Amino acid sequence: MLSKIFGLANTFFIVSSLTVYQYGVFQLLLSTYAAFVDLMLIGSPVVSNEVFRLVGSGKEEKAKHLFFEHSKICALIGIFFWSLFFFGSSSLSYRYGPDFIQLTKIMSFLFLSEAILHAMKLLLKLRLEFKVVASRSSIAKFVQFFILGYCFFFSNIGLREVLISLVVPMFISLLFLVPAAIRAYRPWVGINALNERILLGIIFAHGKWDIARSLFSRLTSRIEPWILKLFVGTEAVAVFSVANMIVGTIKDYFPNNTINSLAALAIGDKAKSQRIFSYGMKYLFLLSIAVSIAALIAVPPFIRLFFVKYDVALPLFYILLLNLPIGMLAFMPSIYLQILKKQKFLLYHSVIRSAAEIPLLLILVRLFGLWGMVAKEILIKLVMFPITLWYFSRYQNLVSIKWSQLFSFTEDDKIFLKNMYLNLASLIKMKLNIK
Repeated sequence: MLSKIFGLANTFFIVSSLTVYQYGVFQLLLSTYAAFVDLMLIGSPVVSNEVFRLVGSGKEEKAKHLFFEHSKICALIGIFFWSLFFFGSSSLSYRYGPDFIQLTKIMSFLFLSEAILHAMKLLLKLRLEFKVVASRSSIAKFVQFFILGYCFFFSNIGLREVLISLVVPMFISLLFLVPAAIRAYRPWVGINALNERILLGIIFAHGKWDIARSLFSRLTSRIEPWILKLFVGTEAVAVFSVANMIVGTIKDYFPNNTINSLAALAIGDKAKSQRIFSYGMKYLFLLSIAVSIAALIAVPPFIRLFFVKYDVALPLFYILLLNLPIGMLAFMPSIYLQILKKQKFLLYHSVIRSAAEIPLLLILVRLFGLWGMVAKEILIKLVMFPITLWYFSRYQNLVSIKWSQLFSFTEDDKIFLKNMYLNLASLIKMKLNIK
């Protein structure tokens, strides 16, 4: 919640200070950075899932080796990308001015911080240190808020200041993770890592499917801004990014990462896995409905009050919000397909999605501009959702979709909600020192 509060303030500083064109350029830079991070962390979901499974099975020595083997590779790739962007950007001086080259050099340091953060987050999530992981984001957002706030009131905010406000907080927040990461590593201190390379075996066994899936699934999202720029303009990139960002900000409130980790650790307990699956699917969907209604009421006056130049993004936001409940219904089946190592299907899913998405993107954006982008988003969700459910229904040995539970309220729900209320009340009393 703290992260989101500071995030909203930071968004206010950035969106209100940059012109629509500058914000579009910023989004293009971010999409380029994200594409290279995808390459750096390719295969990470499979490795992370395998580390969790190994620890859950008591094979700590194998998990330790896999963690180090994967982290070293990510670090080397991160250093290479930093060098490529920092030193290689000067070779573009024949086409771009010194301002753009300076922006590229500043952005390059994000690759170093991303490699370190990935290793720390994996270790902390392994020990269920979700609070610490969440605090890092809050710290980073607070430091960014301080930097942007200073520039907003005492100087000015341009693209250079925005990128600095991304890089500096990343490294400062990493320092706060060090003590917790050391504690999380202590259970491995007396354990000798397995002395054999296992990463390649995992990649070739089922990781190759996830790697191909990641490339296909993220390909479209990384080229979308550039297609918008090509057919509509840089300002259109900014307008769609704002509408999509609002939906993404709302989606970030959902505990997806926590559920993913808990589900992987409980994979050996069929009854517990079914409870996590059923409650996760039910309450994520119901929460998405409630949050969507609240967003329809709260977001429009907020945008018109603080970001009037992006009022044109509101109609796009209204339609994109439909993706939230559809995505939450598909979330739990997708998570368990990944945990159960159905990587081949997930690859086919991504191939089918990309095969449909890219032509739709080119045709609809060319014909309808921004509305073509929105139409593509909704159509793809509506097509891929039933495909996911159909395949998942074929592999229900561990967990299954109980539609009757999804749309009913039983005694178990009363107990679940009562326990959630009591835990929340107890936490608030403890934090406020109320006896």
